[in-house]
Amino acid sequence: MWMSECFVMLGIMAQYYQTTSLIISGSNYAEVRRKALIYYSVIEKQTKRRPYIRSVYFKKQKIFFDYFWIHLAQKNANKEKMRRLKLLAAGVELIKYSSHIF
Repeated sequence: MWMSECFVMLGIMAQYYQTTSLIISGSNYAEVRRKALIYYSVIEKQTKRRPYIRSVYFKKQKIFFDYFWIHLAQKNANKEKMRRLKLLAAGVELIKYSSHIF
């Protein structure tokens, strides 16, 4: 499995945040969705109300998952949904810990 990277260009220098979480593995949408929901359930259990994570970039403000699931449901092809779900763990880590200016 490959570690995912997010590149950020700042003028001449290139800074990036490299996540330590792995891309969710799977060969079909149902398998990837099941693993992504297991990962999401860990975040969901941390709060009694709407699931959220705190972002370093936004000065520890809450980032809610509501729009992600609506956005994912709007995609027509399972291939596109699977591609986005595979990067869920890396995206959450990027939002949580990255303080780079985008």
